Amino acid sequence: MVELINGDFPGMLNNFNYKYVLLGIALLYGSCTSKNDSSVLSDVFVHAIRPLSSVNLDASLDENSGAIVWNDTLWLQNDSSEPILYGVDPSNGQIISKIEIAGLQIQDWESLAHDEDFVYFGDFGNNSNYRANLRIFRLAKESILNGQIKLDTLRFFYEDQQDYTYNETLETDFDCESMVIIGDSIFLFTKQWTSQETAVYSLPKMPGDYCAKKIEQFKIDGLITEALKFPNENTIVLTGYNEWMNPFFVLLHAYDGSYFFSGNVIKIQADLWMNQIEAICLKNKYQCYVSSEGFLRMSPELHVFDFEPYVDAARSLQTGIEN
Repeated sequence: MVELINGDFPGMLNNFNYKYVLLGIALLYGSCTSKNDSSVLSDVFVHAIRPLSSVNLDASLDENSGAIVWNDTLWLQNDSSEPILYGVDPSNGQIISKIEIAGLQIQDWESLAHDEDFVYFGDFGNNSNYRANLRIFRLAKESILNGQIKLDTLRFFYEDQQDYTYNETLETDFDCESMVIIGDSIFLFTKQWTSQETAVYSLPKMPGDYCAKKIEQFKIDGLITEALKFPNENTIVLTGYNEWMNPFFVLLHAYDGSYFFSGNVIKIQADLWMNQIEAICLKNKYQCYVSSEGFLRMSPELHVFDFEPYVDAARSLQTGIEN
């Protein structure tokens, strides 16, 4: 595994040009003799990534927490108990349509994902540690289109959680707000309040009752809030923020199988101030919609980020190491 971790100075390094990132990598990896030699790259400074555009979201999306693009529409949801998908115009952040999932009982809905046939609702928020009813609801896309909602449920628990004591101080490592669908499996990235790490768990994407199997754990120094896999390649981007509410992304590239932290791990500071980013979904190619909750007196926001320069940098890094 190679780690490329940048400095914590969002806003100071603007006018991003990824050629400088590639140059910095080129100067460093000459002394890296093995793919497992991560120490050489541990303190590389790269530019903070700036949004291509930003708009305020409708105020009713103050607690948005998941996003997908489906049927040519950007859909967001709130992490409260309301079972509603909000269609949003990304040019101005206004709500243009709604889909209410009648009869769906949500406790803490934190993530959205989808594949060709289904939309997945991650009702697995667990920031007080006590939940024994973690669920992912699966909604057939065809049933949305014909107005006859068809739902089924995946229920699960974490294989290494033993203590379900209610905790009011967020001292838990079994909260989760992130999932990706890959093949026949769902992969969860936990939001670990205590350790500031993230653990990866897997379970099948079919309805049923499951023990979520732990695959690996990684020190992030922050809280992971969502995950997105770029199509047709081994590249995932995670969203998160640290204790000072400074947002960041983590790019996972060239990983081995479902060991997502086995390849290049690149932490990218976001050039946003006090911004609780919560959701990410694909706009096109490597451009992504990224949304944030309302925070203090700040409105919820929708941003567009372009990750192509960082993916290109990761590819160049990988080529250099393999050679």
